[in-house]
Amino acid sequence: IVAGLALVQGIIWKFSFLSLFTMFAFEVLTPYFIFKLYSHRFFIMLEKVVFGLTLTAVIIWSIHELYHPVRNILIGAINILHPFSSESLNPGGVKRSLLFYTFMYEDTLMDFGIYRNSGFAHEPGGFAVFANFGLLINLLRNATIFSKRNAVYVLAILSTFSTAGIISMFFVV
Repeated sequence: IVAGLALVQGIIWKFSFLSLFTMFAFEVLTPYFIFKLYSHRFFIMLEKVVFGLTLTAVIIWSIHELYHPVRNILIGAINILHPFSSESLNPGGVKRSLLFYTFMYEDTLMDFGIYRNSGFAHEPGGFAVFANFGLLINLLRNATIFSKRNAVYVLAILSTFSTAGIISMFFVV
């Protein structure tokens, strides 16, 4: 299905067969073989990675929301790290990546003065998807909703102010 969609898009917007095959390898075959290699342990390992990145994001987000001068430090760090991020490939694009944390200071300020938390994803909704996925894996491992790990996930989802993320959280729980 993914290859078919890529083929149709390639016909419409011009593509190379090499990029079609590499995309298929990276997006379909790599996760398949990793899952075959590790079986269900893959999800446990993935949840650990998602949790570590989520915890880091919640801490950074909390610090810059509670202590406003940190925002200027983050913006300075973004400018320094910009040449090393994938965003540098898009000239004229918005600078927002700290490689492991995304601070969308131009796009995510809410009317009441709080920034939406993009975490380690490209935008807040994407971060909510990862946090919900981590929450689901953790709940399936027999953790209670009131565990410390799940509290971090819930706080992360709420800090995104993503309507779809919050609604999804209620379905997961």
